[in-house]
Amino acid sequence: MLKKYEKFLKEFDKKIDKYFEEQSEHICCKEGCSGCCEIGDYPFTQLEMMYLMQGYKTLPPIKQAEIRDNLTRIKSNRVSIHLYYTCPFLSGGKCSVYAHRGITCRTFGLAYICDD
Repeated sequence: MLKKYEKFLKEFDKKIDKYFEEQSEHICCKEGCSGCCEIGDYPFTQLEMMYLMQGYKTLPPIKQAEIRDNLTRIKSNRVSIHLYYTCPFLSGGKCSVYAHRGITCRTFGLAYICDD
């Protein structure tokens, strides 16, 4: 199932990249920006989580430990089912599982317009 999903993502990314390119003057998100990762609610499907975990398993042990610590901190600070938090996969301002990120992450920015 993950192989089919990965194939889907390759085609999906081609389409999304085209939209980002066409709308680049209106999109605030640029490489190095992690605003959407610093505070949010990350609604991933089970399939997306399986794919994220596939990426997680390829990380060095020290990076995996950092992510586990992030998850522990998020869980201990949770006071309700609705909590905006920093994505546990964010490390040093970058996504540690970027190639395995979810659809929400892949499309973030397309629905937003810079308002100078």
